[in-house]
Order: sequence, then structure tokens, then C-alpha cells
Amino acid sequence: QFEIIKGSSSTLYGGGAIAGLVNMVSKTPEETPSLDIMLTQTQALGSTANVFYSKRNEKFGVTLYGSGHYQNTFDPENDHFSNLPETKSISFNPKLFYYPSEKTTIWFGLNGTYDEREGGDMDKMKNGENGIHQYTEKNISKRLSSQFVYETNLDSISSFQIKNSISFFDRNLIIPDFQFKGKQTNTFTEISYYKDLEKINWTFGANLYTTNFNEDDKSQLQRNQNDITYGAFINNVLDLSDNWILESGLRIDYNNDFGLFPLPKISLLYKKNGFSSRIGGG
Repeated sequence: QFEIIKGSSSTLYGGGAIAGLVNMVSKTPEETPSLDIMLTQTQALGSTANVFYSKRNEKFGVTLYGSGHYQNTFDPENDHFSNLPETKSISFNPKLFYYPSEKTTIWFGLNGTYDEREGGDMDKMKNGENGIHQYTEKNISKRLSSQFVYETNLDSISSFQIKNSISFFDRNLIIPDFQFKGKQTNTFTEISYYKDLEKINWTFGANLYTTNFNEDDKSQLQRNQNDITYGAFINNVLDLSDNWILESGLRIDYNNDFGLFPLPKISLLYKKNGFSSRIGGG
């Protein structure tokens, strides 16, 4: 499920969401097993296979997703220069869910992807010959990430959640007379508390982002970077009446390189008889 959230969302999601965000919500397992298989073949010589499986019982659940894609070089104009690069990619995403009680859910997932692309001069790629354009580009990227979530309902009006993600990215780019190679590790950890009262709900939280990038010695440039960002936030949604809703919040982020950033937000929503209008800023 994809949710498009318009307007400033930096209070809850950080400075990267200053103008909105796209929120991707993954499928969760249900007691009835689910199996989806999708096979695609394109006229542009591309083949894709996707498989998704899910199942749960009283205490445990699982989702498994796998995808493979192969794209042959495609040169419909026959000008010896690829419109689409040769692509080989594969990804796998298993998730394990644990339900210790009706109030608590714990899940852990891994996501691995390998992607290799090469395009440019067809003669040079296939035969090593000096082609017309003399240009090729090769991209190899590897990703491995983990996700962990613990969420529990403390009572009928409040809940507590812990999130963590660790992501590793390795990229190698080769073009004539230049090579880029680097590795990046990102981490994200968040603790939040949510309370839903009759006419107002509150969200309190704190999080930590880290980024570590190291450029390989083979690269012509050295642009290593290490960042740590600490954040704390508070957000509330107030029902002013049946038609008016006011949302306000404040986040304070501290970055080791750039210092302190306050990120406020306020938004007023009017809705009646299927019509809605919102004005806000942050």
C-alpha cells in the first residue's frame, strides 16, 4: 500500500519530509495462506518473475518475497547504442512475525538486492571493438538491510513502539577513464509513545540516524562522510469541532556537523459532506 502524505511532515518523519512523503506499508500475514506469482515478458526483451507468500497462525507469521529480472540490451534504432542496458537483478525479502499476545506484535525482516547494469556502445560491450560512440557505463549495486519493529498496546488508549533499521549499500560505477566505488551504512532507531484521548491524541518520540560512507581507494575522489543526528518530537491532533481539526507539532534535531534544527508544524483541516480542505506549514 502506498500513501501520499502532502505538506510538511518533518515533525514526525524528520527533515527529509519537509514537503511531504510517500509512505510504503508492507503486507502482513493472515491466517488464510496467500500465494501470488507474477510473470512478465516485454517486447523490449525484458523478463521479470515475482513471487509472494504469506501465512500466520496464533503465535507466528511469515511473509516471503522474491524477484528476479533480466533485461537484454535493446537497440531498436539499430544505431549501435543501447536504449536499455543489459540488466541482471535479484532480490529477496523474508519477514518473521511473532504475536506473544493480542496486544503485542514483534517482527523482523531482511532485504537483499543485487543489481548489475551495462549499457552504451553495443560493439564495444559485445565484441570489445572500438565502436562509434566509445562510451559504456557499468553499474553494480548490492543492498542488504534489516528491519525490526516492536509494538504493543499498553491499554485501550495508549501504545508504545520501537523501530530499528540497518542498511548497507555497495555501489561500483565504471565509465571510460573514471571509476566510482563506495560503501555506505545507515542506521535508524526510533522509540515512540501514542495516546488517543476523546478529542485529542498525542505522539511523543525520540530517534537516532547515523550515516557512514567510505569511498574506495580505486575512486578518483575521496568523499568519506560520517553523520549522526539525534531527534526528539511531540505531535498532537485536536478535534476543534465536527468539521475542524488542528494538528501541530515540534521536532528538535541535532546533527554532529550542522548543529541544532527546530522543525515546527501546524495544519488546519476543514471537512464537511465529502469536501475537505487543508492549510498548513512547517
